[in-house]
Order: sequence, then C-alpha cells, then structure tokens
Amino acid sequence: MYLRLVKHLDDYNLFCPEQHGFRQDKSVNTALISFTESLIEAMDGKSIVAGVFMDLSKAFDSISHIKIIKKLNNIGVKNSFLNWFSSYLTNRSQYVEISKTEGNQIIKYQSNSRAIKHGVPQGSILGPLLFICYIKDMPNYLTKLNHIKNQLILYADDSNLIMSAKTDIELEISSFIELGKIQDFFTTNNLILNPQKTNYMHFTTKQNRMNNNFKIFIDDNVIGQVDHTKFLGVYIDNHLSWDLHIEHILSKINSGIYALRRLYYLCNLTVLKNVFHAHVQSHISYGICVYGGTSKQNLNKVLIIQKRALRDMLNLKPDESVKQHFIDQNILTVHCLYIRECVMHVRKNIDNYVTHQDIHCYNTRNKNNLVLPRHNSELFKKKASYAGSVFLKHIPKDLLRIENNNKFKNALKSYLIDKVFYSLEEFYNLNILNQNC
Repeated sequence: MYLRLVKHLDDYNLFCPEQHGFRQDKSVNTALISFTESLIEAMDGKSIVAGVFMDLSKAFDSISHIKIIKKLNNIGVKNSFLNWFSSYLTNRSQYVEISKTEGNQIIKYQSNSRAIKHGVPQGSILGPLLFICYIKDMPNYLTKLNHIKNQLILYADDSNLIMSAKTDIELEISSFIELGKIQDFFTTNNLILNPQKTNYMHFTTKQNRMNNNFKIFIDDNVIGQVDHTKFLGVYIDNHLSWDLHIEHILSKINSGIYALRRLYYLCNLTVLKNVFHAHVQSHISYGICVYGGTSKQNLNKVLIIQKRALRDMLNLKPDESVKQHFIDQNILTVHCLYIRECVMHVRKNIDNYVTHQDIHCYNTRNKNNLVLPRHNSELFKKKASYAGSVFLKHIPKDLLRIENNNKFKNALKSYLIDKVFYSLEEFYNLNILNQNC
C-alpha cells in the first residue's frame, strides 16, 4: 500500500516541492542544500534574512483520523483504497502498564483501554507518508509577494521557514503575517506549535555584524533568537561558518579513534574498517555537501584527524605517510568526499543549469561547460551547486563522457581515490595541468 500511495502521489504530482522527507530523489542532503542555498542567495542579494526553526509537539500523535481520511479522499484515494486506510487507522486502542516489585513478585498495573482517535501507528512504513499527505497544503498558506521572499523547507515533521526582506520593518511585518497563517494551518489540523522551543536566527556574513532591529512573533509570543542550532543533524550558525559542526565532527571522530585503538588487538582489519566507516567516515560524510564550504583551516582539521584514525586502524607510526593507505583501503579524504558530493548534486540536477551553448550558437570547445552565475559575495561560492559546477569543469573529459549517473559516480570515486587530494588546490592544479598538456 505504501508503494501504491507513493506511485499515486508521483503520477499526479501531488508531493509539494518543499517536502524532502521520505521521497525518491529527496533526502536530508537535498533539504540541507535547499535551506543553505536559499539563505546564501538572499544574503548575496543584500537582503535581511531570518530562519525560523519551528517545533511541533508530538506531531505524528496529533493527526486527526477524520481529517487525514478527508485529505486522502481529496487527493484521489477513493473507494476500497480509502476504506482500507480508514480500517488501518481506526478501531485501535491502547493502555498504559506499569510494574512494581513486591518481595520476589512483579505486580503489573494496567489502565483502562481507550480508543485512539488521533495519530498514526509509529514504527510503520506508512506513518511518515501519511503525515506528509496531512501537511502537503502547508506551503499554500504563505503569501506570494515580489519584494518579500518566504520559503518553507520541510522534512517530515521538521518545519523551517526562511524569510528575507530589504528592511527590518518589512521582515518583522512579514514574519508576523506568515507565522500567523502557519499557526492557523496548525490549529486547523490539530497540530501544536511549541513557541517555547521555536526560535529564529538572523543570518549575516562575518563581515556584516550589524545587530538586527526586528522581533519575530507567533501570536502574542516573542520567539527567542539564537546564534546557532542543530538543523537536520548538522550544527548551523548565523554566519554559515560551520565552526561548531566541525567541532562536533572532531569530537565524534575522537570517540571512533578510541574504539579503533582498543579493538586493534582484538579484531581483524575487516572489522576495524567497519568500525572506521561507522564511527569516523560516516560523521565526515554526513552533510559534507553544505559544511564542506567551510574554511580551509576547518577542512584541514578534519583531514588531520581522519589520517590519525587511519593510522590507528593500521597501527602505523604517528609520522608515517598514509597517502598510499587511503588508496589501498579504498577511502576518500574529506576533500574528495566534498568534491564527489557536490559534483553528483550538479549531475543529478543538470537540467536546471545553463551551459554556454544555451546562450550562444558558436561551436566553441567550452560550449558544454556550465555558466557560473554572477554574485556579490565570496559566500556565494560556498553553495553546493556553485562549488559543484566549478569542480565539474576540472573533472577529466573522459569521465564527463559517461552518461549514466551511477557509472559516473563509481568512476569519479575511483579517480578521487587514486589521486588522494589533501586540498582543493591540489585538485584544481592537477586538472589544470592535465588540460594544458
């Protein structure tokens, strides 16, 4: 039934574009990229930018069965299919049980059984999909104005709003109106927005440290301002410097290094590699398409600790070179991971990019190269789409001729592993040299 409902939503284009959760070709990565790129584009346009991070209380438990059945009917789920969903959701009951030990006996106390009138069965494959159907109309509540840009980024029940305007007063008024409408949507659909856990961030470049002169309200409540928060598993700060997230990664990897050191004398290399990928490489890989745009110093910190973890996995000396070992163990450096993820993001969305042959009819050797958009700030270059376009220009031509994305991804990984780049400059310089030759 999950597959049938997904096919129905895809066939009739019923998924809202703002929703990134539990969808084919959408992921946490696409949500992170969409969120950060919207921020960067607004800041590059010299707008005042705020992001509101909304917290829903027990979102999956608040779904009204009557309303979700009505919404499914409205999107074309009819007859026996609708009856199936109604049967699936209704006539369930639950009770609470607590245990108490008296002497050598365990005595259990049960509450009365009550019918469940709200919520989707959690742990089921259908739960998140039904929630997505339940809130699919949420973006329609936003106002469309030319001078004020608002965008929702949704990942299942994780709801975030980006707002930008030219003046503080415009942003304050817009936020009051838009959050009021979103609050109306939540109230109408039995969802509860928690104002105490909802906060906002005023995003600026490091060079622009002016304090904001606006407040953001939800009803009569002024929501709190923060300068950093955890967003979809990454630590984001108000300058998009990613310093806090780098500290988080280093802390996690240090725990992985400790595990590798303790396990080295007990396990074979296969097990140690599994530990390395689970407790070191996974933390580096997660979200690298956005945090990889951090400073050179931050990426070098990650590379240094990545090399230390590899040395501990192989029991090498502290000063021994590990470049060849990256190749032998088929492991990508942090810089190679960043290059691969950005390039694959561009390749998967290549139809959204402009090439030179799209803007002129001359048969030049660079006609298939992507046109880089104009920008006002260095921060713009940190966008995954911009960085990926630049990286793509430096990929060897024989790789670019591979049309199938899966084959291209494998070939790109092999190329990056073979070269073991310790910096982005190494990648640029090598490929410039090869092109000149």
